Amino acid sequence: MDAGLVQRRIPSDDRRRVELTLTPRGRALTSEIIQAQQSMLAWGAEALAGHDVPAVLAALHAILRDSPLADVLGVTSE
Repeated sequence: MDAGLVQRRIPSDDRRRVELTLTPRGRALTSEIIQAQQSMLAWGAEALAGHDVPAVLAALHAILRDSPLADVLGVTSE
């Protein structure tokens, strides 16, 4: 699906590389995306306030460590 937000270009000097740039339409959405990201971060911070975040992260890590998604999520056994 092409939403017209990103332009892909393969440089002639190195055809292994792909350069991605935002189109004018994509650039027009950046402030909206940043605002949405900030809202999500604020929501997450509020939702986690008063909780033992390190313990929650350790539990999630233990659950995901041996899952089929471990490689995709970058969860290691260390």
